[in-house]
Amino acid sequence: MTRVTMGEFFLFVVCRWYRVYVNVSFNVNPVLYGASIIMKRYFTRLLLAACCFGPAISHAYDPSWPRESELPLLPPYCKAKLFDKPDSPEYASWEATLGTGFEHTHHYCAGLNFVNRANRTFGNKSDQAQLLIQSINEFNYVLKHAPQTYVLMPEILLQKGKALARLQKKGEAIQEFQNAITLNADYPAAYAALSDQYKDMGNSAEAKKTLQQGLARLPDSKLLLRRLNEIDKKSR
Repeated sequence: MTRVTMGEFFLFVVCRWYRVYVNVSFNVNPVLYGASIIMKRYFTRLLLAACCFGPAISHAYDPSWPRESELPLLPPYCKAKLFDKPDSPEYASWEATLGTGFEHTHHYCAGLNFVNRANRTFGNKSDQAQLLIQSINEFNYVLKHAPQTYVLMPEILLQKGKALARLQKKGEAIQEFQNAITLNADYPAAYAALSDQYKDMGNSAEAKKTLQQGLARLPDSKLLLRRLNEIDKKSR
């Protein structure tokens, strides 16, 4: 089912009223005919306002849309994608930097924002689970529509895996971490997340093996070295 935003609904209502007051003939009564002229001018202006501000209204009332107060916790490109105009320098700069797939990035930003909201549920497991599910839905949208070569794809897979892990979907989380490594074998955060998942499952051997695989490609990664040292200390 297609979701209709408040902005789209507002635009629809304005168009319907415009059609009624402009096209209905009031020639049978001079007073009504004069009123129709006034109403035509009024709804013409209202229609123009809807065209100009409809998207802003849509963003303001869409509960999944990050609010401006939430932007500091999101990557800087989220502000450009969510709030800046496509012809603005900031938007153009990020579009050039991230490349093909940027057009879908607002869904990734929405997913990250759901994760941030889940972090603020203060132990309410039901609300937290629902927000994490919504985050995964947003991540899946980008994974489905953006090309595999999109520069943010490994990061999106990583964030999806973390959300799945918090929902206790451990096998699915491991798969997403592995997918992230497949796309970018030099991504230390993916090795770290995969190792942490194995460790949480009590599989220290696989956790250590994952870190060693990562360090074979990234020997100076402090993120991976610190985890390997922790495992070695506990095994002594």
